[in-house]
Amino acid sequence: MDWVDAVSKLIGLIAIVASGFASAVAILVKREVKRLAVETSSQAATEQIVEMQKKIDAYRKNVARYESEPSTQEGKKELLVRAKAAEELRDHALKQDPYFDYAEVLLQIAIVLASVAIVSGISWLVIGSAALGIAGTLLMINGFLLIVSIPGLG
Repeated sequence: MDWVDAVSKLIGLIAIVASGFASAVAILVKREVKRLAVETSSQAATEQIVEMQKKIDAYRKNVARYESEPSTQEGKKELLVRAKAAEELRDHALKQDPYFDYAEVLLQIAIVLASVAIVSGISWLVIGSAALGIAGTLLMINGFLLIVSIPGLG
């Protein structure tokens, strides 16, 4: 808009220097230049508004796509459903985990007791080893099926 200001100043100087008819014409020209500048700037502003509206529409389209995108199942709603399903699987696995942990420990102790019984020849260690092995096996089966809920384990 520098040229508009320059032309306006020039016309203003012409109006001051000129008298009578020339002065009136200069004032009219100055007003016309300002009006054209306003129209030009409003046209530019209109074009900018149109561009901004296009960008806003594109952003709104992206937001809508982020909210729900059924074609790729990557929208917020679809991911929320998948997350809920994953949470259910996680919760189920967390219920199973302690049973497997304790079953592993009991089976390892049963193996160690059986080994000690073989080396030492003490028969009651074999009975203890078998009892721990059976308990470990039952805990393992319960870990898969979750038939019995044992307090403190899940």
